[in-house]
Amino acid sequence: PDAGGARGVAGGVSAGSDIADVLGIAGTFPRPGWVVIDAIRERGFTGEVVCATTPVVTIHADRCRIYVAERATDPPLSQRLVAAGALTPVALEQGIIRLADAEHLGRLFERSPQVDRDSVLAANDLINDLCLGWLAAQRVHGAEVTPYRHHPAGVHRWDPVPDDAAS
Repeated sequence: PDAGGARGVAGGVSAGSDIADVLGIAGTFPRPGWVVIDAIRERGFTGEVVCATTPVVTIHADRCRIYVAERATDPPLSQRLVAAGALTPVALEQGIIRLADAEHLGRLFERSPQVDRDSVLAANDLINDLCLGWLAAQRVHGAEVTPYRHHPAGVHRWDPVPDDAAS
């Protein structure tokens, strides 16, 4: 626990309490999922939001842009991109960096230059939109918020938001 209250299991701050109301929705759970999604975007949030749904949904955002949304039951992002046809298994193997249990894709386009960047970004957007559409219709019973925790696959490096867009 820190001076402000208890820490969640993943090291984040529970938005369901009054510890730190990063998203402006503390004490309002349960809420529809779309409220959580809107709060992430409206607050210009950067980091990870773990939504208490069944299954759990984790959202990663960078200055309000949601770049990964996934259910705990989803396969790894790399497998979803291959399944969507945006990457071949060969291109994935050339572009991925494996570190312990993590599959880092942050340098995919540099390591595998034949990959069609637009196809990968579009597939990732479609994958995220499916998850966010599902979450929007769910009841969220709480959220754990961790500012500046990025997705372990490193995909926040793919399509950075220009510095002047934040102002």
